[in-house]
Amino acid sequence: MPPPPRLRAVAFDLWETLIADPPGRGQERAVERVGRVEVALRAGGWPAPPQAIADAFQATVDALVVVHQDNVDLDAAGRLQLFYRHLDPTLDPDRDLPPAARDGIAEAIHGGSRYAPPQLLPGAIETLSALRQAGLRLALVSNAGFSPGVVIRELLADLGLARFFTAQVYSDETQVWKPHARMFDEAVFALGVPAAQVAFVGDRPIADILGAQQFGIGLSVLVGPRRREGVRAAIELDSIAGLVDALRERRLLPA
Repeated sequence: MPPPPRLRAVAFDLWETLIADPPGRGQERAVERVGRVEVALRAGGWPAPPQAIADAFQATVDALVVVHQDNVDLDAAGRLQLFYRHLDPTLDPDRDLPPAARDGIAEAIHGGSRYAPPQLLPGAIETLSALRQAGLRLALVSNAGFSPGVVIRELLADLGLARFFTAQVYSDETQVWKPHARMFDEAVFALGVPAAQVAFVGDRPIADILGAQQFGIGLSVLVGPRRREGVRAAIELDSIAGLVDALRERRLLPA
């Protein structure tokens, strides 16, 4: 696909494109999550051993992988209900747990990016700032992990990223999963420019690059080490830090 004659906007994936967990952070988050759920369940009068909680969470992850194969997603409440079902099918949280316990469990499941936050990748702030200074509009298009969009918006504000984006699109809110076209459509609509004049930047060949290409995004940019046979981005970079120079070399930034 030829590059757009003039680039007017850029949409970004989030995880492993702009932010990432430092070594060990994922395990730290998992341990903290189990501990928080255990405390909340015990306080609510429904104690469960840590291993049972960890197993239920893993079963929830496995079930979501199956759901995502159809390019659909669950909202935050649906993910939480899935966890309860795997923890104990006889447990009705609305009936069996007091509100404080339910709130504690919801925060434990959804708030991992609060109590074990990821970090900015090198060059993220500088890249977004340079693109905004060049007059481009920016959007974020992210498949949500267990931290839903409402939590990630807080995280991005804390990291100094939120101020750059015209729109943020999350799979738990759209209930579709990249590479579903609706994820890209909502971002392009919010940006207010033709898809052919938008670049999409991400780290996953199928979800990000193929999804953007199939939707009609004008320029696809793959960052990071992942490659997939049969899927080629217009630009392939080691990291987000090289994006501005790559666009300038191709004369794609406004003068």
